[in-house]
Amino acid sequence: MRSILSLALPLLAVSALTAQSPLVYSNGPIITGTHPAGPGISTSLLQIGAPPGLFMNVLGYGAQQAAGNAIADDFSVNIPMVIDGIEVFGYLTGAPTSPSPVTGVYVEISSTDPAVGITPITGSPGIANNQIANSTHGWSNVYRTTTTTADRAVMRMRVNLATPITIATPGVYWLIFQFTGVNFCPPVTVLGAANTGNSKQRVGAAGAWVAMVDTGNPVQPVPFTCNVPFNLYGTVTQPLGSITQSSAGCGNTTIRVGGSPVPGGLLRTDITASNPGVGLVLLGYGFVGVPAPFCGCLVGHEWSVINLASSSQVNVPQDPSWYGPELNGIGGCPGPQVTFTNTHKFQM
Repeated sequence: MRSILSLALPLLAVSALTAQSPLVYSNGPIITGTHPAGPGISTSLLQIGAPPGLFMNVLGYGAQQAAGNAIADDFSVNIPMVIDGIEVFGYLTGAPTSPSPVTGVYVEISSTDPAVGITPITGSPGIANNQIANSTHGWSNVYRTTTTTADRAVMRMRVNLATPITIATPGVYWLIFQFTGVNFCPPVTVLGAANTGNSKQRVGAAGAWVAMVDTGNPVQPVPFTCNVPFNLYGTVTQPLGSITQSSAGCGNTTIRVGGSPVPGGLLRTDITASNPGVGLVLLGYGFVGVPAPFCGCLVGHEWSVINLASSSQVNVPQDPSWYGPELNGIGGCPGPQVTFTNTHKFQM
């Protein structure tokens, strides 16, 4: 079992971290907050500028089928999975929220990294075949935003497979996609996180598959690496996971937890320190749930890994023994001055 623990100190802040088929895999979030346009509308913020920004520079990455551009990202399968829906995201700069500008969706699942060659799995739709007739598409209620440019309405495109795809062999697979009508796919976006994954992009039909990066503005010595959002729907032979609170914290530090507790899914934590801007914020990961008293508070695991961050995400590994991160909070000590958040448990 894997666990995550957070604590916060006024001088030191420590954070633990319809009739359609259900979600069986999510490659990560794009929502960073609410949008002032109204209830139920969300923002996917490009984190530009100096801290608290991240000097990021790319709103979206091209997957225009007509130009031969394409995007790929990997996902892991540990237990047999039947996929009957594939959902990707994209936007057309300047397009309204309705009607949907999408005219084509092209998807492929490969058992190999496209950089070394595409090996379509049995039943994959084929990247050359437009799936628009089998798709539902429309505004996702999310705007891709910056502080300096106009909002982009992000469309969601769900391909409903006429014949479900069965993946029975554990391993790493790649989703490859293109679209028409929309041009750009926003990357996975998590507040405070510059590096989110290892997606790849091909520019032009004869282009090489290379790491999809944000070079930053100003250009960073090491480019930021990106994941792209996509969802897989269907059935698995194991129930989907849950997120539950297992103990209460002490002090005024709070933690928000969420994500997709599914094999290969992404789990996210955000902590708000009781004294923002003062001291440190730490995120702790653990594997063994051993509640222990500390300074009148309860620590819920053994702190196998400690990360200096107020916001973090972790991909659920393929190994079942890692499923079940637990986010902990400790706190409320006068000396040393420290607070801890609630404990949350991700169970697979």
